[in-house]
Amino acid sequence: MINTLLVPDLNIDIKKEILENEYHIPMDDGLGKELELMCNVSDYVWEYAYENGMEAGMEAGMKVGREAGRADAVYEIVRELLKDGTVGEDFIIRVTQISTEKLNEIKALL
Repeated sequence: MINTLLVPDLNIDIKKEILENEYHIPMDDGLGKELELMCNVSDYVWEYAYENGMEAGMEAGMKVGREAGRADAVYEIVRELLKDGTVGEDFIIRVTQISTEKLNEIKALL
């Protein structure tokens, strides 16, 4: 019965019909109005959770995107500095804050 009340895809009229026919609960004005209120509350909870989930997902996605963008920019800078050859590897590591291993990975790709 609780499942019937909380399923967001069923409209209120179908819920009333199920409660009357399957559970033999009369949907007079009092219970019908309470059911409508419960459905409105569950809709509100669902919308609230959906909106907050979307917001959290977007923030996480933007963070990942910024980090990927920074990694791409650092890669390009390191690649250009290595190709140019005017600065040493220690300088590149210190300025770009990458590890020696990462520097070696980029060098291997040149």
